[in-house]
Amino acid sequence: MNDSIDINNKTFFSVKDIRDRNKLPEWLVDGFLMKNKITLFASGGGIGKSTLSLYMACSLALDKDDNIFNKANYLFDRFRICKDNPRSLNSLFLQTENDEDIVNQQLGNIINGFIESTDFSEEEINKQINNRIFFANCYNSPKTVGKTFLDNDFFEWLSGILRGIRNNTGNDIDIIFIDPLSAFCDCDENDNIGMRKHIDIFSSNLIKKDITPIFIHHNKKSEESYRGAGSIRDSARCLYQLYLESADNFSDITLKQFERIIGIKNDKSNIGVKLNTFNLLVNKYQHFRYIDFNIKDKNSKNLDKLNKKELDLFRCFLENKEFKTFKNLYWYYEDLYENKKIKNTVSEKTARRYLSKFKELNLIEIFKDGNNEIIKMSLCF
Repeated sequence: MNDSIDINNKTFFSVKDIRDRNKLPEWLVDGFLMKNKITLFASGGGIGKSTLSLYMACSLALDKDDNIFNKANYLFDRFRICKDNPRSLNSLFLQTENDEDIVNQQLGNIINGFIESTDFSEEEINKQINNRIFFANCYNSPKTVGKTFLDNDFFEWLSGILRGIRNNTGNDIDIIFIDPLSAFCDCDENDNIGMRKHIDIFSSNLIKKDITPIFIHHNKKSEESYRGAGSIRDSARCLYQLYLESADNFSDITLKQFERIIGIKNDKSNIGVKLNTFNLLVNKYQHFRYIDFNIKDKNSKNLDKLNKKELDLFRCFLENKEFKTFKNLYWYYEDLYENKKIKNTVSEKTARRYLSKFKELNLIEIFKDGNNEIIKMSLCF
């Protein structure tokens, strides 16, 4: 028996084949957006799907490093971007609903927000975003110009755009946002077979090019339920539902002018553990900032009661939120100090005293598992 058969030419795979290849999922945004898997965002009109997409693209485009305290390394101030290999990501928009003047206004707001909230200068931010976010010239519906996912010339048209971006900037596209999905499909939106065929052909071609597709989809009018064929939801590996949240549910938040709160519900995840529903505060710059879901019950202001050394230890949870023992936490804390990621360090005895304070402030939970003391995040920071 020949054990050296090329696995790419085989018609079936054994468990040994799969284990030998050792292919594992790769996150573009840790715990939130997986590489080369279909992600779908859905909501009713005017909730903020398109604005969220644009803010995401801008956040992903900023320069990245391995400093856990650098805000540019996080999406929504919570999810680490390219955690294992810090790098910026390049995006292309295929969108038909927002005119160029609207997009320009949104970009201006978002860029101004980054100037205020990061250490980058205006020149640095503009340079990074200008060379890493692009828009296909399809402001008119593709249905009127013959560019839907099943048209013979669609991928020739798209490939030309990708080549043009590479030739002009040297960058390859990592993510394509399709906004909305229905504009690029020429079948009835309720046609299960037709919609699945459109999505599968488009997505498989993108994934072959190492590009991750993100679809924007509409809900039924005045409802938090998905519109169209069930195959649209079936095709997505990760599905997020957006909805407008009432500020009355958050006792510690008073909304300023132009601010609102968006709820994010992870309705489906075939690629990892489903996220608990969380909320984003959208500010005047159209930046989306994570806020704790149970903020009424968990006093986020307790973080202000920590001094600099205490905060350094607490921030070790940012990198790795799973359960951990005190020993593992302290080793990681020392490693950060040795690599000059934090400026100060304290003894194990002092660190244990800090943990007791964190528990009193409801920032962490500590419980016994056999002989081990297990520490768990209580408040997502």
